[in-house]
Amino acid sequence: MHIYASCGLWKFDPLKGWGFAVDKNKRGRVLYMELTSSFEDLRRMVLEDFGIDQNLVELELSYLPMELIGSIDCPPVIIESDRQVKNFLTYVRGKTSTSLCVSTSPISGNNSNIGVDNEKSSSPIREQGEPSSFPPRDDSVRSSESSKYVEDNSNSNANKEDDVLAIKAKEDDNGKSVRFSMVDVVKRGETFQNKTMLKATMEMSAMTHNFDYKVVKSDRNLWYIRCKYNPCKWSVRAEGLSDADVTKWARCQFPGFRYDIRTTNPAESINSALRTPKEYPVIPLLDSIREMLTRWFFERRTRSRKHTKPLTIAIEKKIDRRINKGKTFLVQPVDEYRFLVRGDTIDCLVDLDRRTCSCGKYDLLKIPCRHAIKAGLTVGRAPSSLTDEMYTASTWRTAYEETINPIGVPEDSWVVPDDVWNANVEPPESRRGAGRRRKRRYETVEDKLRSSQGAEEKKRRRCSRCGEENHNRATCDRVI
Repeated sequence: MHIYASCGLWKFDPLKGWGFAVDKNKRGRVLYMELTSSFEDLRRMVLEDFGIDQNLVELELSYLPMELIGSIDCPPVIIESDRQVKNFLTYVRGKTSTSLCVSTSPISGNNSNIGVDNEKSSSPIREQGEPSSFPPRDDSVRSSESSKYVEDNSNSNANKEDDVLAIKAKEDDNGKSVRFSMVDVVKRGETFQNKTMLKATMEMSAMTHNFDYKVVKSDRNLWYIRCKYNPCKWSVRAEGLSDADVTKWARCQFPGFRYDIRTTNPAESINSALRTPKEYPVIPLLDSIREMLTRWFFERRTRSRKHTKPLTIAIEKKIDRRINKGKTFLVQPVDEYRFLVRGDTIDCLVDLDRRTCSCGKYDLLKIPCRHAIKAGLTVGRAPSSLTDEMYTASTWRTAYEETINPIGVPEDSWVVPDDVWNANVEPPESRRGAGRRRKRRYETVEDKLRSSQGAEEKKRRRCSRCGEENHNRATCDRVI
């Protein structure tokens, strides 16, 4: 594994705890270690990479396990044996924020300046006994964990197009904090050759800027990471969509109107509904499709006739939730149709005549957002009058007003032409792959995320013998 090592001195601040001041001359190195490496292997590698003469200075290796300590006064852990090396390598595996700290001190009786300069300097800004390669103030020394925080500037300025996440990670020569932005590491819309290149970029950036992250989701099509510490808000989401057209997966780029429908492949939906009947011959398959559509139309036609509100059931529930969220908003009229709505994360401009809102939801879904609902209620316009015609109960009834009728003529009375009757229709020549054929489609990234978040209720298992829950056929003791 790769380990980031830096050379310097430990210092203690009563307010901030232990911090490692890095020598600007020695700086840092990246070491490659195996889990079976010994203390002598680690020591020899540090001496070679940093160019330290072991005959002139004493070498000390240490680190600060922030996840294991409970207070700021806990000192660093010193590595002096093979067992400590193994503990260190096991601990830092997967924790890019923890680095190896290398400290040197002159051997007794040797006053030469090797490694870290301990000689007095004539510089007026350097205190006695302080190395020349470090800032003079102790308040500029911070630990690798306490010096790290993330700021989300997405809400600080509504005119900014991109959200810049600034991470404070190190100090400059004058003791002033130096910030770097995540857009310096990865940019929005940037593409990588593969997932390995993206992970390598983030790992090197984490070692360079001294921050840590955790992987929230990782599979063949998605890699989603966020800051390891809950107060931090930054995250990076990368999807393998190089072969997909942006208009097929981004609603904001769709040329028409999706009307809150996210399904892009209706064939998958009908395939799931016909999972069992699709194994039938053609005639029974068509008959099962007709029976299914007849049942659907009847149930939805009956439900739509019983519904008395102006909008459909799902849209009415969505409107009620948005009304509750917008109760505390303040509305400032601009003209007869335009209003400025304040009180949300951002201030939004609503145009009731054009049915648009600067938040974008009203434009895409044609359902009034919470800002448009609040503006409409202020001037006495009901949310149903601001909703598109496609979401009304009348359109719902019209869609299912027709009936799907069964075939009235028995199969024995069908008139089939001779050429059709005598045709020999054979399946196409194909080679079947090994293994059992898959009946259900492969789950997409959204399906996996939805299932992991608990959006889909778990299917209850029942005993196939008695039909009751909480046991199976093998352990069933019910009397039948």
